[in-house]
Amino acid sequence: MAYSQNPTPLWAGSPQTLLSAAGAVSYTVRTGDDNAVIYSGRAVSRPGANSVTVDIADIAADYCRQEMPAFQADLDHDSPEALLVKFNRPFLIQSTSPAVSRTVNFCADWSYRNDAPRLRFLSDPVIAVIPGGGVAIVSDLCVPATSAALKSGATTLETITGLTASSPYNLLFPVAMLDATSVTVTCGTRSQTFSVDACLKNALYYVNAFGGWDCLPLADIVKGQDIFTRASVALDFVPSSVDPRSRRDFFVSSERTFQVQTPWLTDAQSALFSLHVPGTVLASFFHNGAFWPVTIDDTQLAADLTASSNGRVPVRHTLTLRLAQYRFRK
Repeated sequence: MAYSQNPTPLWAGSPQTLLSAAGAVSYTVRTGDDNAVIYSGRAVSRPGANSVTVDIADIAADYCRQEMPAFQADLDHDSPEALLVKFNRPFLIQSTSPAVSRTVNFCADWSYRNDAPRLRFLSDPVIAVIPGGGVAIVSDLCVPATSAALKSGATTLETITGLTASSPYNLLFPVAMLDATSVTVTCGTRSQTFSVDACLKNALYYVNAFGGWDCLPLADIVKGQDIFTRASVALDFVPSSVDPRSRRDFFVSSERTFQVQTPWLTDAQSALFSLHVPGTVLASFFHNGAFWPVTIDDTQLAADLTASSNGRVPVRHTLTLRLAQYRFRK
């Protein structure tokens, strides 16, 4: 089933009328791209209403989650990649009595903005700068062409071919081996230009409020912390025993966190850095040439009290990133 170039944001919902009279109706919800049943239910008209309507946005939300690209694998293989993602998906809502079949296209947009989704890349970088050892990435809601390219000026550096037009993709281009200070990702008539900073050691790749991936440079101040959890049992301490330990550990797990800071941002830039999405924010932390898959648990906002000449106050975000991997030993 075809993807929509202008899907409905999940926050906006899309109520569908299943019965044009008061009563009750049984219905199912399927994913339109693989025809899998994800919900079966029964809807009843509201008191005083003359129709039965349902809003399946909450059901579809669990199936419109963004996927984390394999950033490190792209660096290791030094080859561009396109990943089909599920932030833009068609859904079928069907009932048998009466016979109704409706298609609704949703995208993982939590921006709460009426001008979204936009008919361009979903990537909306706060500062269009990527690390010299990192990856140029853009998320496309509905690619208009069968190929994409990474260019420096008029020179084509890398290409991705074999795309399915009108399907959603993440486009990844490693820039570690490229001698360029500025690159542009193009696909059809759309383009996004990034500056490349070879001295940049830390950056955050994260899912923005529109559902697309962005890259944000980070300050060099990084604080790491490991939190250990032990499961153990007390033993009788016998000096003559070959095992004189008074406790025995059966399970040790640890959680690694990183505390990072964004650069000073203007109020307009800070507004772009929106983490106002339900649940935990997916992210990948670029640190000294390697990527760490992380989740963003919480945020703090610090503001410089000295206003600039135009009366505006720059802000800096302090983020706690939690390593998105289990680390344990028995």
